[in-house]
Amino acid sequence: MSYIKSLLEDINAECENENIPVKAFIAYLDNHHVPLEEWQDHIPSFHESYVGKYDSVADFASDIAENLGIFDDYDSLLCKYFNFEAWGRDLLQGDYWEIDGYYFGSY
Repeated sequence: MSYIKSLLEDINAECENENIPVKAFIAYLDNHHVPLEEWQDHIPSFHESYVGKYDSVADFASDIAENLGIFDDYDSLLCKYFNFEAWGRDLLQGDYWEIDGYYFGSY
């Protein structure tokens, strides 16, 4: 068995054990230029950074707004007039980043 194949099998097994989407973890490692040999050291920082998988930037921003309670004190009708797509794009300019629908915090 090749060394790389063995590493990838180990990553797959650990991702399954940790309930981590493998593609998201690989994207995270790639974005941070982490050598595959050092993947285990980055599981905690992945957990801190990973926000989730979303179908669109608007879905991502809507979830962020809900988690932050931004509209909790307002009539729910206000939400339908808010431009979640534009706000999501703004969030991706510094506070967050995205690869293939997987969203991460830049912190």
